[in-house]
Amino acid sequence: MTRSQNETTPLTVAGTPTLIRDLRIAIELHRRASRNAGRAPSRPLADLDAVLERITASSSQQPTNIDTTRPGSDAEPVPPLAVDYPEAARMLTVSERQLRRIVAAGHLPKIRIGGLVRFRRRDLEAFVTAGGTGAAA
Repeated sequence: MTRSQNETTPLTVAGTPTLIRDLRIAIELHRRASRNAGRAPSRPLADLDAVLERITASSSQQPTNIDTTRPGSDAEPVPPLAVDYPEAARMLTVSERQLRRIVAAGHLPKIRIGGLVRFRRRDLEAFVTAGGTGAAA
């Protein structure tokens, strides 16, 4: 298939405007980092921009098929069961460094999932409910 044929082929992808926006932001951040490092932006970025344009055009005509809701709920997004250090720190409105101190002091349990450190939402909530003095493990 030639490039001109590929550009005219309709592209249908089950996606959301938020996903497309996030991809565009990531592309722009990559371009800026390349410029700051003195590198030329890579050719695939231009191709990816073209694909995103096609997705945008197609998605405005196609209904979204992604279901991120709990079964039986009214479009309520499913929150993650466990979060990483940056997200846990954001949820507690403390710095990551302060969060690491809280964990080291034994006030907040952490878990490992596939070698990655995570915090259960319920442990974070229990920590806050206890007034920041410790949560049940």
